[in-house]
Amino acid sequence: MAKKSYVINCGSRCQELLERISEEIPGFFSASISGGSLRIEFDETYIGAREAIDAIKEIAREILAQVRSSASRIPVKLIQKRIGAPVILEPLIEILRLRGHRAEASSGYIETTAGVEEIVDIAMAISRCAEEMPREILTPTARRSIVVLCAHYDIGVEHIIKILEERGVLTREPGGRLGIRVDIQELKRIVEGS
Repeated sequence: MAKKSYVINCGSRCQELLERISEEIPGFFSASISGGSLRIEFDETYIGAREAIDAIKEIAREILAQVRSSASRIPVKLIQKRIGAPVILEPLIEILRLRGHRAEASSGYIETTAGVEEIVDIAMAISRCAEEMPREILTPTARRSIVVLCAHYDIGVEHIIKILEERGVLTREPGGRLGIRVDIQELKRIVEGS
C-alpha cells in the first residue's frame, strides 16, 4: 500500500517537534529523524491526512518560531527543489513581510525570520497563482500584486480580479492592459473588506 509522507526541516528541535506531534495527533503515523529533518509517513488508508499535515505545519511553526528571533539564510535552490518549480522572489519576499517576518533576497539566498516550511508553502502558492494568471490582459505590476494577494489569502486569481474590478481598483492603461494604481496595503484592505 502506498504511503503519504511529509518532511520538516527542524534542525536540533526535531525530537521536541515529534513529541509534540505525538501528543496532539496520536497513533496514525510513523516517524523518523535524520540529518535535521523529521519524516512523517501516513498509511494511504488514513482518512484526514491533509488535515493532519496542516495541524503538523502549525505545530512546527509554533515550535520553530521560538528559535527564529534572528534571520537565517535559506538557499533559493533548496526552496526550488522542494516546490519543483522556479521560485518567484518578489512576491515571496512581499508575503513574508506582510506576515510580519523580516525578509530580504540576496545572491541566491533568502534572509528571513520565517521557517523553511512556511517559505515552501508560500512559494508553492505563488507558483499556483502565477500559473492561473491571465498575463495578456494585465500589466506586470498588476500581475505581481494579484499573485501576492492570491497566495497570501489563498484565493483564486479570478476571484481577486473580480474583487478589484468591483472596487474600481483596476484601471485601463495605454495599450489596453489593466493596471493597479494603489499599494499592496490598500489592496489588502480591499480584499479583507470583501
